[in-house]
Amino acid sequence: MLRRLAVPGFVLTVAMAVGAQQPTRPTFRGQVDIVSVDVFVTDRSGHSVPNLRLDDFELLEDSRTQAITSFAEVNIPINPPSPFSAATLPLDVATNEGSDGRLYVIALDEIAPHLAVRARHYLRTFIEGHFEPNDVGAVVNLGRARRSEAQDFTSDRGLLLAAIDSLKGWPPVPNPFRRREQAAALKALVGSLARIPARRKALIYVGRDMGNVDSVIDSRARVRHIEEDDLRTALMDAMRGGIAIYALHACGLSPGGPLGDTDLPAGLEGDSCEVSLDQVAAFRRLASATGGFALVNSNGFDQALTRVVQENSTYYVLGFSSNNDRNDGRYRRLEVRVRKPGLTVRTRDGYIAPSQSDRAVARTPPAAITARDVITSPVENATVPMKVFAAAFKGSGRSGVNVVITAEVDGSQLGLMLDKESMRGQLDVASAAVDASGKVTQGPHTVLDLVLDAETYKRATEQGIRVVSAVTLPPDRYQLRVAAGNPKASRLGSVMYDLEVPDFSKGPVALSSVVLTTNADRSVTTIPRAFTTVFSTAPTAKREFSSGTSVSLYLEAYLNADRREARIVDLRVDLRDEQGRVLRSISDRRTRTDKGTEVFAAAVPLNVQAGVYAIHVEAASGAAVVSRDIPIRVR
Repeated sequence: MLRRLAVPGFVLTVAMAVGAQQPTRPTFRGQVDIVSVDVFVTDRSGHSVPNLRLDDFELLEDSRTQAITSFAEVNIPINPPSPFSAATLPLDVATNEGSDGRLYVIALDEIAPHLAVRARHYLRTFIEGHFEPNDVGAVVNLGRARRSEAQDFTSDRGLLLAAIDSLKGWPPVPNPFRRREQAAALKALVGSLARIPARRKALIYVGRDMGNVDSVIDSRARVRHIEEDDLRTALMDAMRGGIAIYALHACGLSPGGPLGDTDLPAGLEGDSCEVSLDQVAAFRRLASATGGFALVNSNGFDQALTRVVQENSTYYVLGFSSNNDRNDGRYRRLEVRVRKPGLTVRTRDGYIAPSQSDRAVARTPPAAITARDVITSPVENATVPMKVFAAAFKGSGRSGVNVVITAEVDGSQLGLMLDKESMRGQLDVASAAVDASGKVTQGPHTVLDLVLDAETYKRATEQGIRVVSAVTLPPDRYQLRVAAGNPKASRLGSVMYDLEVPDFSKGPVALSSVVLTTNADRSVTTIPRAFTTVFSTAPTAKREFSSGTSVSLYLEAYLNADRREARIVDLRVDLRDEQGRVLRSISDRRTRTDKGTEVFAAAVPLNVQAGVYAIHVEAASGAAVVSRDIPIRVR
């Protein structure tokens, strides 16, 4: 399936980001108000320098000293992840708990197939070696693209690598509208990213041409072409939204281009890929204006991407109010100095001031009021800690697949208030599923008035509050967004869940998701009445259990072919250790002569030592075998 301007769904469906429950970056309002600048400081050895103070910095705009009105240090530890293995069991539960991470967006422009081969290599190396568990990433296409080549925001390295591995490139074709389409896609992408508050965004652009950045960056006159207007808007949004563009020229080292110093690697076939001086200037200007850097006429992709990680791990955020209040649309140059000797400062070299003709200068999103507002953002919000589990089951007829959503919320972070010996407030829960094309399917929106006595409140704070809901979806790949919190206390959080909804009608036998329940879970629970006849207790999103307890499983096997003779369906449930050894095993056998659904339930005793385990579920009918694996931890 081919799509033009294949920016993923999050670019086209995001309306506004969260504002009430987490601090937003300083932005422009009406006139030039607070300008935010990210600053990266290194010592003589090139190492990041932490623990500087406000008094250590001096900021100038057009050579005039500015008063720094806000100051923050960001220091995200760099802990290279363990080697990636496709055999590693993916978690079936998503959470917003944990430390802060970095945000990367890989934006792939149209490049030739031989350049795509090299891009796959260094982008895969980057994700495998530098993408940490708390990081968030997305893969975006700015031109022709196959659906598999894009990935919405996720923390799953496997999903990002699958999108990168799908990159095949395109033979060049004449396109008189190429510049216009490229600028429109970049504008849509950057505009959406700018609405994500309170964090720096690293936009890693991989391409081989870019419009004339200099012609639009300081244009006071009326822009004469649509693509120039779009490119200027993209640059302004990047400057205002904390988006650093790292421009990597896909050609690498070009023997016929300027400033080359070694030969192109042998065996790389394709066009000569010469890089003009204009393109060198465009890539460098695009990057320097937004606080990133450019890699042109160099094969040092791995070193460049390592540097991207460093610059997005330890940096400072300075805010100032310009003493130049003219709305003249001019480019204003910035310079940041550190008063300590031997240190080097890197930041973006300026910003575009608003002009009288700017159509949308005020870009501060309104405060989030409900959980519905929170799920318009494509990245998680950790204000209220929560866990989410989603289970897919075959629907009736052609109505689609039933997805049961379990959200467990930390009751101690809801901001409930004591009133007449009860803790009171609201619990607002909403969900939405965004497919690979950007189509949004809204899930249930539940608002509960909480009145908790002392015992119930204790359970809510120690075990959490669990809300079970459901949505019907057609088979596809989704980003499931679930938000919950107490709007009366302006405390709302969200989780992003990578959801694969299978087509249960394919194959001779198919297996639903596996739901875990346990009587040891004492969460305060609300569950639709229809589910109480299916599950003995409510599904749990917990994956850590005490040794000696028992975990119950619920799943369904679907037989899709009629046969005259009887068919045997064998189910096996194993408890396995980290080495794959089977410690416990439970089996069940069913016989039927027609297609339909077999429901299985089993209890797995966890009489094992503390450690990491997996529950392996396997259904077999003849030569057809399907399985599921659920990683758990026993304490």
